Amino acid sequence: MIKNFNKELFYRVKYFSPAWFGMVMGISGSAGILLNYPFPARWLHRIGIAYWGLGAGLQLLFLLLTVLRFCLYRETVRQCFMHPMHSLVFGCVPISIATTTAATLALFEGRAAWVCYIVNWFNIALCFFCAWVVTMVSLTHHKRTDINASIIFPAATFVVTAATTSAIAKYMPDKYRGNLLLIALIMWGHGVFLSSACACVYLWRMFTGLLPKSDAAVTAFLPIGPFGQGAYGLILLSEQADMYFLNRGYSIINEFPICAYIGAAVGCMLVGFAFFWMIAAVYGCLAAPPKKFGVAWWAFTFPVATVSFASGEIGRVFDSLGFKIFSAIVGTTVVLIAFVLLLVTFQKAVLSTQVFDITKAEVYAVFPPEEVKT
Repeated sequence: MIKNFNKELFYRVKYFSPAWFGMVMGISGSAGILLNYPFPARWLHRIGIAYWGLGAGLQLLFLLLTVLRFCLYRETVRQCFMHPMHSLVFGCVPISIATTTAATLALFEGRAAWVCYIVNWFNIALCFFCAWVVTMVSLTHHKRTDINASIIFPAATFVVTAATTSAIAKYMPDKYRGNLLLIALIMWGHGVFLSSACACVYLWRMFTGLLPKSDAAVTAFLPIGPFGQGAYGLILLSEQADMYFLNRGYSIINEFPICAYIGAAVGCMLVGFAFFWMIAAVYGCLAAPPKKFGVAWWAFTFPVATVSFASGEIGRVFDSLGFKIFSAIVGTTVVLIAFVLLLVTFQKAVLSTQVFDITKAEVYAVFPPEEVKT
């Protein structure tokens, strides 16, 4: 019995995909929704704490499993970064860290600022690795028929981390805030524009009739993320920029908060583009509905959660009840979907090995085992 348990445990470690961090993104994103709900309530806050605890715990567990996988099975390092799909979804790692960090900050506020500040700098380095190194490597291994919305992952790491960096800047002294806002703006621009370029490639594939296969249909929701989170992050960034300039003696900001105006205006445009991708994602799933559950199904959660974040901020800035209600509806939907997916994932990954069998098949499709090669 113990022998079988060890065998199944190490089987799960060997075929633990970076896509699993999408689960953390969905759970921590749900925590962020509940902790920043447009219509706050004590019971929602308590549920948000439960989601945060689960998300933070899974974040640590999955990081440990990733390290164990690379140490115990060194060939998986090459398989991860040379695989046309797994290399791209490695972007889930920094995005999940940024999402968990943001949820931690929403719960503890200034008490966790310095811890989040330290973790965030490590995550920024990881973002550069994903956006530059992973993107370049994946370009040499992609076929035209392999292209799906996952190509947006490396660029999206910058957008999500820029929003988290802007949130951290709120609690930092001015001598640290300036550098944080500067790096946040650089990452935001890098991420949003690169995501736009990747979205154009994916849109071109849709226009030419090359819709994703059913097993990759859920990836159609991924382009929502950079634009929803881009809007949310820009609004936070612009408001913190105004506060920074005001503290440095630019009194005109009191009468004309130019950064906040620009941030709100551009944020509305990005949310509009995110709405388009929501429609495109629904159409993609209806045209080629996913038939078999996989960890990629967590793409139903975090990308859509970013629309809730952005809509809530727009509702706050413009005092729009409509946007607040829309944010609440979308956010509640994401939280409920995350709960259902959590139950299904437990059944398919803990009580059985179905999810890991899918990962094994994906790996062997690109890197056949030695016995197959011979």
